[in-house]
Amino acid sequence: MKSDYEIEVKIFDIDREQTHKKILANGGEHLGTVHQVDRVFGNGDTSFSVRVRTSSQGTIFTTKRLVARDQFKVREELEVAVNDGETFAKQLCVMGFHQLFLVEKERSTYRYQDVVVTIDQYPGIQPLMEIEGRKEDIEPAVASLGMSIENKVILDFKNYLSQIHHSTIILFHKKDADLRTRTHE
Repeated sequence: MKSDYEIEVKIFDIDREQTHKKILANGGEHLGTVHQVDRVFGNGDTSFSVRVRTSSQGTIFTTKRLVARDQFKVREELEVAVNDGETFAKQLCVMGFHQLFLVEKERSTYRYQDVVVTIDQYPGIQPLMEIEGRKEDIEPAVASLGMSIENKVILDFKNYLSQIHHSTIILFHKKDADLRTRTHE
């Protein structure tokens, strides 16, 4: 049974190809690469996030509530499959949520040592790596890839995007019904 708690670190601006090679060379297994579209919703309460993720594997509704943010980000994470992502997104809006942003990415997933590693490639920015597992397993996995836990970032993705210069992301403004592209200068 999957734990309801997600313990992770994110490392930004990685070399995707080199990291892929290191993972495989050190005995990791590439589980596949999928195109994902994430729609993140909010209602003004920043203690949790709500996401509808669609990929070739289906649509998943996820809630995440921050439990701790120290060396690792720990969140309670609950997921459920959704048959119709568009209708579900409309239902969230009826319940008082508004879409904060929409982002597309290519996600490669690996089983590596005792953790799960994902490498996400977003349009217009350097790839990022997420390492998820038990606290005691994350740091050795990062070190075995020639990286340091000191290079990790525990910001959430939205805050990371807001700090990037010259990146294009797709945002959905709560007062507008259409998608807009915003370039951070």
